[in-house]
Amino acid sequence: MRILHTATHGQSSVLAVASASLAGGMSLVASSGHDGAIRLWSSRRACLEPVGELMPDAGSIFSLSAHPTPDGGAVLLAGSFSRVVHAWLLRVAGGGDEVTPTPLWSSRQHTGWVRALAIGSQRSAPSLGFSIGCNRILSWSLLPEGEADETGRQPDSEIALFEDAAQVRSHDILCLAYGASQEMLAAGSVDGAVRCWPIGEASRASGNDSGGLGAAVAEPDELSAVAPTRWLAHSDRVTNVHFTAGHEPRLVSAGYDGAVRCWAHSPRGNGEEGVPLIAEADLGARVHALAASADGQLHCGVGGEVLSLEPEELRTTARVALPPGPAGVGTRAAQGAPVRVTALAALPPELAGGDGDGDGGSATLVAGDSAGRLHVLGMN
Repeated sequence: MRILHTATHGQSSVLAVASASLAGGMSLVASSGHDGAIRLWSSRRACLEPVGELMPDAGSIFSLSAHPTPDGGAVLLAGSFSRVVHAWLLRVAGGGDEVTPTPLWSSRQHTGWVRALAIGSQRSAPSLGFSIGCNRILSWSLLPEGEADETGRQPDSEIALFEDAAQVRSHDILCLAYGASQEMLAAGSVDGAVRCWPIGEASRASGNDSGGLGAAVAEPDELSAVAPTRWLAHSDRVTNVHFTAGHEPRLVSAGYDGAVRCWAHSPRGNGEEGVPLIAEADLGARVHALAASADGQLHCGVGGEVLSLEPEELRTTARVALPPGPAGVGTRAAQGAPVRVTALAALPPELAGGDGDGDGGSATLVAGDSAGRLHVLGMN
C-alpha cells in the first residue's frame, strides 16, 4: 500500500470522510472537520479535485454518510457539534465538473453531538437515515415527509435511549453501521458493548418493501420496539463497527483496546450461546478508523498508520505511514503531536482507478488525518 495523492481539507483535523458514486462515472468524496465546512471532491485518476463546498453553520462536523441514488445522484447526511442532522441530495452539474446540493431537511432533535450516521438501503436505494447523539439513536425517512417546527424535521422513530442516571457517560454511543445484506443496524458504545437490531425483520413485519428514496424501511413503532442483541465486545470504548459484504452474518468491531474482532452475529439472534467470535487481531494501539474496500480487505487507522487486514483471519497484509504534518497546521496541541489517522472511507469498485503513472497501482480508499489532509491510498 502507498500514498497516491494528498490534498488539504483545512487547517484542523479531518473528522469524517464519506464516498459515493455519481452519474457520469464521477467519484464523490466528502470530507469534514472542526472548521465547519463540508468539502466535496471528485476522485479522478487517484487525484482529489474540489467540486463543491457546504457550510451548514453548525460548528464542527463530526460525522458524514453518503449513498448513491438510482437516478445518479447521492444522499449526504452530516452530523454536527451543534446537535444538528443535515440532509442533502447531490447531483452532478457543470458538465461533470461540479456538484449541486439540494437541501432535503435538517433537525435539532438530538441533545448531544451527532457523532455517527448510517444510511439504510433496500434494492440499492437509500431509504432510512440513522443518527446518534450521545445516548440516543434516531431514524429518519430521507425525504421530508414528517412535520417540522422550530427544531426542524421530526424523526420517524427513537430506536433507543440508554439512560445514564450516574451521568458517567458509560452508555454514550460512538459508532453506527448498517448492513444491507444482513438488514441490521449495529452500534458501539463507550463501555465496550455492541448492540444489533434486526431492521429488515421489522420492515417485513410492517409490510414496507418499497425500494425508492424516502421509502420507509419499517413503521416507527415496530422499528423502535425491536429489542437489540447486546454483548461486551471490547474492554474499552468501541470506535468502529462494520458489516462485511455478502449474506454471511459477519460484524467487525474495533476499539481503544487495540483489538479488531470479527463476530458471527445472526440477524435472528444467537441464543444462549452468545455471539461467536470468529477472528481477532491485536494491533497494539487505539483503532480510530475502520473501512472495508471492494475486495473485502479491512483497513484500520492506528496512530499514524493505515493497516490492511485480510478478512478471514485478520492478518496484516500491508501498511503505510502517513507523512508528518506541515509546520504551523492545527491547534497548538496538535502541532506538537504525531500525525494520526482520523477517518477512512473506501472507494466503491467503480471509482477505484489507476494512479496515472502506469505502474498498475489502484486507488482503494481515502484517509483523513489530524493535520487536515486527505490521502488517496492504493495497493501496488
